Amino acid sequence: MLVHSSPQILRFTSFHMMEIDCAVSKRSILEVRLNDLPEDWRGQQHYKQLKEIGDKWYKEQKALILKVPSAIIPEEFNFIINTKHPQFEEKVMLDQSKEFNWDPRLSV
Repeated sequence: MLVHSSPQILRFTSFHMMEIDCAVSKRSILEVRLNDLPEDWRGQQHYKQLKEIGDKWYKEQKALILKVPSAIIPEEFNFIINTKHPQFEEKVMLDQSKEFNWDPRLSV
C-alpha cells in the first residue's frame, strides 16, 4: 500500500485497520500462480493484463477470495476479497476496526 501512495495522501487521509475473520475453505480461494503470469509480470507494461485477471475473477464470482503473488515482497501473497460475492456476508466477519496513523517519518 505504501509503495503506491504519495506523502500527501499519508498525511491528509484517514486510514482504518480492520481485523476480519474469514470462515472459508480452500475451495473459496482462487490462486493466481507465478507460472500463470508473464515472466516480468511486475513491470508496468503488464498492468492491463493483470487488471483483466482481477476483473474476470470479480465479475464471475466463482471464488470469494483471490490469492495473488505480492509484487513488493516475492515470498508473500495478497488476498483480495470480493465484497459482491454471494457468500461475502455469510463468510466474512469484521472483528474490529480502528483508526490507523502512519509513522510521520514515512511521509517526509
